Amino acid sequence: MLIQHQRAGTQSLKKFLKSSLDQLTTKTDLLKTRLEIPQSLSAKAQARYYSSWHYSVIHMALTIPQLNTRENLLKHFNLSMERLDEILQFLIQEKIISKEKNTFKVEIPFLHLEKHSDLVSKHHLNWRVRALQSFEEIKSTDLHYSLAFTISEKDWPHLIEHLMKSLGGCAEIIKPSKEETIAALCLDLFKL
Repeated sequence: MLIQHQRAGTQSLKKFLKSSLDQLTTKTDLLKTRLEIPQSLSAKAQARYYSSWHYSVIHMALTIPQLNTRENLLKHFNLSMERLDEILQFLIQEKIISKEKNTFKVEIPFLHLEKHSDLVSKHHLNWRVRALQSFEEIKSTDLHYSLAFTISEKDWPHLIEHLMKSLGGCAEIIKPSKEETIAALCLDLFKL
């Protein structure tokens, strides 16, 4: 749509496309609000947290009672003790988690990276690389789906809105759900 806006031959078409772009931007900006994620980290902390998928997976793993100890995290994940300690120390330092005796408690359950952040591509890339690794594990409980398709320009915003509603619906399931397993959701929709 950005390209169409730039190439528009008339002012009325340019104005129409600008309005459509603004609506899409507003809908996308609503994702943080729709998912009710109130907090973000400082720029320095974000750079570290989003440098590797390990930070967010350990963060989320600590919400599961069976994984809220250092020993259980070491058993569950294939990380060195040094790497795990580095991640835990960072999460404590940023007050994302706290430590009580031998267990860890999540203080900030959800984080959000603004879509305009320079780290967004790194964050998505980290999880796409992890998704590629999951292809080799071949679990019947996993869902991997790729589809190339054609669609009309007028239906494109409707498709985006449908997916945004679906993500909101996913959040409604995830938030009250009991913490028992760790999962990742990677969703890509883009024009070619």
